[in-house]
Amino acid sequence: MESTIGIVGQRIKELRLERRLTLEEVAEASGCSAGFLSQLERNRAAPSISMLYSIARALDVSITHFFPEVINPTKVVRAKERETFCFEGSPITYS
Repeated sequence: MESTIGIVGQRIKELRLERRLTLEEVAEASGCSAGFLSQLERNRAAPSISMLYSIARALDVSITHFFPEVINPTKVVRAKERETFCFEGSPITYS
């Protein structure tokens, strides 16, 4: 499975190419160097949140665009909403 940082770099590159922008153009618009942006795209560096935000603004997307979607989100079940069960003949109830 690919790392989240690798996915971030891949998505940055995909967006940049879709928009027909050079590394230099995105770097200038985001305030980072073209070399650093290249390292991100090749999974050789990890961006800070503030740098990722700047890159997202330069590419006109939300910062969440770079992260993988959650396939199995955590479900919260309140104590009152829990299902209970017990084994036949047992005085113990499980929830």
